[in-house]
Amino acid sequence: MARNLLGILLILAAIGVAVFWTNPLWISVQELRGEKAELVGAIQRFQELKKVRDDLFQTYNSISPSDLSRLEEFLPKSENIGLLLVNMEKLSQDNKMLLKQINVENAENKAGVSASIAGLPGTAGFSKIPVTLSVSGSYDSFRFFLGALEKNLRLIDVDTISFNASEKGTYDFSVSAVAYWYKR
Repeated sequence: MARNLLGILLILAAIGVAVFWTNPLWISVQELRGEKAELVGAIQRFQELKKVRDDLFQTYNSISPSDLSRLEEFLPKSENIGLLLVNMEKLSQDNKMLLKQINVENAENKAGVSASIAGLPGTAGFSKIPVTLSVSGSYDSFRFFLGALEKNLRLIDVDTISFNASEKGTYDFSVSAVAYWYKR
């Protein structure tokens, strides 16, 4: 009987050790397995992002330098007001319009005019450059001027147009527009 009692006590002691000592270890092993699964998932997402980045680099590098320069003119990385002024002057001359005046608002006057890029976290977005210009010429010349402005590489939205007729058969046009640039 003492042997049976000793055997039962040893079995109860083994069960007690298993419950009180191995159970917390088992719980920590389960937690570590969960953390491992999260880390493996994060590594897989990182690998997918790395592949997307490499594909984007490959696509970017496949763009010809002339197309890159056209893209830079379409949406410059700085305000590049000088080039904007030159473009407006050239468009007016090419369409037989007299550029009388052009006003471009500076950075201090346009606080808070930016639009974020949808779907791209961490980007500053596009900034606007308000432009007002006065041109003079015939109605047909002005139509051609607007057509050329529409086809111009620089992204420009015309907001308002107003005009006054003169006795000479020419019109004075006032155009309010917005040019854009990519703000990082």
